[in-house]
Amino acid sequence: MTEDVQGRQRKRMRLWLALAVIVAILAVVLVPPLVSISRYKSRITQLMSVSLGRPVRLSSVELRLLPIPGFVLTDLTVEEDPALGAEPVLHASTVTASIRLLPLWRGQLEISRISVDDASLNLLRTASGRWN
Repeated sequence: MTEDVQGRQRKRMRLWLALAVIVAILAVVLVPPLVSISRYKSRITQLMSVSLGRPVRLSSVELRLLPIPGFVLTDLTVEEDPALGAEPVLHASTVTASIRLLPLWRGQLEISRISVDDASLNLLRTASGRWN
């Protein structure tokens, strides 16, 4: 090959790479608002209730791609057992659950980190020494 042909191939490769980067950026910006995670809100609430053994309520669920992919739960409340008390065990204005990417390729959802903002945690110890 001549240097002229190699130069054109490099230019074409750079152009395709730039185009791929632009498409990726557009996908990251445009796709999250189009994907409605809110329709899974009741399923997410049900799974959390079963795993915690307490009623769970939340206002909304949103998908987040940047900086780390994950879910944002708004106004999360974990109710207390009525026999133990009336106040919720946990209330948080925002809960962010970051997900691991590699397990998604295997069809599994794994949470790597959970962060909570403006949380209120109420712990209660019964007369028998059991914690809520």
